[in-house]
Amino acid sequence: MEPVSGAVIIVAVIAVIFLLLFFKILGSSLKWILKLLLNAVTGFVILFLVNIVGGIIGIGLDLNWINALVAGFFGAPGVVVLLVIKYLL
Repeated sequence: MEPVSGAVIIVAVIAVIFLLLFFKILGSSLKWILKLLLNAVTGFVILFLVNIVGGIIGIGLDLNWINALVAGFFGAPGVVVLLVIKYLL
């Protein structure tokens, strides 16, 4: 069996470091994407419920691109802000 040279060990250590950094970056971006997706689903469900339930009492939001983007990006707090803007300002 041949002895392992120092260059092979250095390359192996560098490869492991790059793999760890890659998985760390992938994990943090995946976490961010999942959080954004959860906010989008929550925002659209709340926007839908506001239009269904709010229609009974006379409160509702138009379904347009701006409202959809705000609800999708910010989730439930975005829908609340849209309601405040529409009815209080």
